[in-house]
Amino acid sequence: MKRSLLITSIGILCVISLLSTSPLVSAREILYEDVVWISGFNDPIGSQWSTSIVGDESDITTSSSSGEALYNLLGEELEWELISPLNSDTWTAVNNIAYPDLPDDYDVTSEGFFVSHYWGDTYGQRSDQSPSVHFDYNVSMPNNMSDYTITSASVSAVVNATVHANNPDFGGIEVPGDAVHQAADYDYIRYYLLISDLPKQKVYEIAYNQTSDLGKDSAGTFDQMEDTLITTVTEENLKFFLTSVLNTDDFNFTITVGIRIFCEDNRNNDQDFFDEIYVKNVSLSFTYQKKINQLTTASWDGIGNSLNSSNVLIRDASFEFSYKIDTPWPTDASPNSEFRLFVSNKKLSETVKLTAATDIYQLANPDGYNVTSLIGLDENITVSIQVYIGDNFELDSPIRIYIDDVVLRLTYIVILQDPPPTNLQPYIYGSAGLLVALATGIGLYEGIFKFPAQVRTVRSLRRNIRHGRSTKLLQTKDSKMIGRNIFEEEKRQLNKVSSKPQHSQPSTKAAPKKDTSGYKDVSPPEEKKMPEKKIEGSDKSA
Repeated sequence: MKRSLLITSIGILCVISLLSTSPLVSAREILYEDVVWISGFNDPIGSQWSTSIVGDESDITTSSSSGEALYNLLGEELEWELISPLNSDTWTAVNNIAYPDLPDDYDVTSEGFFVSHYWGDTYGQRSDQSPSVHFDYNVSMPNNMSDYTITSASVSAVVNATVHANNPDFGGIEVPGDAVHQAADYDYIRYYLLISDLPKQKVYEIAYNQTSDLGKDSAGTFDQMEDTLITTVTEENLKFFLTSVLNTDDFNFTITVGIRIFCEDNRNNDQDFFDEIYVKNVSLSFTYQKKINQLTTASWDGIGNSLNSSNVLIRDASFEFSYKIDTPWPTDASPNSEFRLFVSNKKLSETVKLTAATDIYQLANPDGYNVTSLIGLDENITVSIQVYIGDNFELDSPIRIYIDDVVLRLTYIVILQDPPPTNLQPYIYGSAGLLVALATGIGLYEGIFKFPAQVRTVRSLRRNIRHGRSTKLLQTKDSKMIGRNIFEEEKRQLNKVSSKPQHSQPSTKAAPKKDTSGYKDVSPPEEKKMPEKKIEGSDKSA
């Protein structure tokens, strides 16, 4: 047991020595503190920065100027007005499908939309008692109206007419108050303006005028209606009708000028002369503002280098930027729009409301944002400053939002390993020497030093005798001492064995008494004078 423990201990010491002299790689740490990892903006802005837009790209753009990054909110207010030459090339005469009979004469002149018609109930009972004609003009808008909201609108037109009012032979245009044989609706002219989508699935009347006393007998042979404004729908209804027809087609809709004549059979041989009917000065206009759509976002995105997770520890990371606006944010229209911030594609919980922006640069957070937990390793570290539109609203003029002084700072530790030495000879020779020393030590122990001195003397004597070499005579006192030592060693071994604790259950029987009569006394004899005896093979002089 002692020998095994000793050998094991020597082996462990040898291994430790080998490890201490072997070329193991050592490590050291380097602290990098407040390193500017991403910054902005230089003039011009470098390739480290890019932009991205999600949502309606007609609402917002990005740009840069003099070392500042911008978000350009594309608010505007535009106006459309009907400006159309009065001629038959621009305005097309078409049938009114509800009243398909056309009047006797119709045209578009420099004075306006002209109609003339005669009806008589004699000589064949003409059926065209209610003729009508439409003049269509197709509008093509310069903007996609899905991106705009109509905010105001107006429509107007001027009409006039000349008719035969009273004739003793055939009457004339009959209106309430005239002497007639029969009457229901009387005779009248209806002027109207329509708007519709191109397929005319949606048709809305936006203005009209219907005569009620034109042609009264008291006027004489002829009766005239001077220039008269027609009646229009309310502005809210007009905006709604325009929005509706433009929902079918974001660019196109149709304006229609309509004239319908009603000739009632009011007397025998009734004849109605509508000499000249005009629609003049047709006007339609509206304003529309840019529609800013909820959830639209624009971002300035910065990209930095990566850090290796195998030998880098992030100690701290902070992020900051400044911002301003060139005109006050429309708080009532959009209270929920804000800056949103991302580091390594992870969103910060804090946001910055655009309602807080002024025309002077201010820090988004005077203390900076602690973003240590958001830094990603083994990938490019990025930051993103996003303008988020939180509401649908209309914007009548552009807004520019500026950002600058963007900084992402990192504090981190890099663990570096020292390179192994290139000359390995000292380690090889040292290891070989240790192995030789170990083998020599074990051999000396096994061969010599594990025995007591007296035993080594006897063993040496035996070897000399075996090989025929001369030896020294053992003195009596030496032999006694050797015997005594051997006896003591055996006694210690016996005591050691008997002193070990017994783990088995002790027996209840009494141990039998040992018979010691057969034992020899191996203790050394009393010292007696022994005659010197020459050992065979010794020198004669001994």
